[in-house]
Amino acid sequence: MDESLIIATAGSGHAYKFLPIIGRLVADLVEGKLDSELITKFAVERRAAMPDPSRTGQVKRLNLNQLCSPEDLIPGGQSS
Repeated sequence: MDESLIIATAGSGHAYKFLPIIGRLVADLVEGKLDSELITKFAVERRAAMPDPSRTGQVKRLNLNQLCSPEDLIPGGQSS
């Protein structure tokens, strides 16, 4: 890998809120001020951490009755 190449991305659609933080990290990297521990943590060739068990790729069917009841949808929780 070319060490002059920097890949910086928020990673997902809702991660835009992290752009100021990512921008500071990239600026510190370009200026040679980024802590070596962070460089290792964000390296492309870093050792993979334990996979997140919630992201198995298996599709689970939702039970809509467990999500909410009709009473949950009424303001104040009172039925009419």
